[in-house]
Amino acid sequence: MNFTERQQQILAYLRQYGSASLQQLIEFTNSSESSIRRDLTELDKQQLIDRFHGGATLNQPLLSEKSLLEKSDESLTEKQEIMKLAAQHIRYGECIYLDAGSTIIHLIPHIVNKNVTVVTNGLMHVPLLMEQNIETVIIGGKVKAKTQAVIGAKAITQFQQYYFDRAFIGANGFSELQGYTTADFEEATLKQLAIKQSKQAYIVADHSKFGLSQFAKFGDLEDAILITSGLTDAQYEQLEKRTEVLRA
Repeated sequence: MNFTERQQQILAYLRQYGSASLQQLIEFTNSSESSIRRDLTELDKQQLIDRFHGGATLNQPLLSEKSLLEKSDESLTEKQEIMKLAAQHIRYGECIYLDAGSTIIHLIPHIVNKNVTVVTNGLMHVPLLMEQNIETVIIGGKVKAKTQAVIGAKAITQFQQYYFDRAFIGANGFSELQGYTTADFEEATLKQLAIKQSKQAYIVADHSKFGLSQFAKFGDLEDAILITSGLTDAQYEQLEKRTEVLRA
């Protein structure tokens, strides 16, 4: 394999998963550590990737965001396992907040017999919640078509009237330095409120979000319990120095 082919493999991996550790790229390309480090240095110079300690992420605009349809099939099994674990922390009869998002929706099948009340700003959640006869409050306001999330001033005003036993919140990126981030400022405002107004907040994100940061920060790592999977032991240990991490 020549240098260019290996670079293309690295970029292909990052396009699929968003981020990767150095060890993951070594194993994926069957190359030496020194070769991968040289490739990452070159790709970083070309502004195709962003380096972080122990790995790299694909260089993406801070405001870029995939649609709900594009996200729905990504890391599907991983998302299901994350939300299965998340459901184990919900107690019978609680009031919970479900953030909009393609990961959060996989919690719903696991709460059918828990007699919970759900508050949500995710329009995509409502049909499944109704199908399962789960008591539901939908936040009102402006609908963001790309993610089917309800946002805006009216949503914030209504949101401030509620408190939750637990809140489950999605993130487009999480890292030690930048904390939890998303592409949309208005969505970030609701996520921040959800953390503030819940007894316990959980951030749920698959491994591809690790090391990524986007336009709007809505919390530091220690503001919530992080539920994720697919990271290396070294990455988990880094995060666990800052907050509680549940490994799905």
